Amino acid sequence: MLRSAKGGLAATTLAFAQFIGTALAQSAVSVDKLSFAVPGATEKGAMVSGDPRIPELTHARLPAVLILHTATGFDGRGAFYADALNQAGIATVEIDYLRGKGIPRSVYDNLPHVYETLRHLARHPRIDPARIGVLGFSWGGMLSVAASSAELTRRYTDGQLRFAAHLGLYPLSARRTWLARSKAREASSTS
Repeated sequence: MLRSAKGGLAATTLAFAQFIGTALAQSAVSVDKLSFAVPGATEKGAMVSGDPRIPELTHARLPAVLILHTATGFDGRGAFYADALNQAGIATVEIDYLRGKGIPRSVYDNLPHVYETLRHLARHPRIDPARIGVLGFSWGGMLSVAASSAELTRRYTDGQLRFAAHLGLYPLSARRTWLARSKAREASSTS
């Protein structure tokens, strides 16, 4: 059962990859480090960090996928998708946008992190800025779906950049968790 589920996930990942363009099959991947400040974020000193993984077979500009983790942080799901995408010749970066601070009051509080990463990837010499997609799980899934809004994209990029594809995996489960926590906060503040 697990094997067929993983096969289905790989197929979904590769289908998603078609939206951002085809690339050559790869084997070697270079792994880098990135860390940068997030201007305009709601929290002071907001930072994003991650490990860009770039297939090495070609020196052409490659499509890329920004991977957004769940509200609990890194758990291996992103690495599974990154491996499948890298094998298809697509660069990936799974970022840490919560940095141990937990879920903010709104998913919109993390959009500056997502769009700043888009700007960062678009400037990378090995990444094709017109072929950057975003995929996320749970809280990250809500972010990837929210980033499909033309209005929000204009707000955060002045219309200069946009994601080529969006994939939100089980984004409503994060909404349920967020609503439950919001109600608990309200109840504790009125007590």
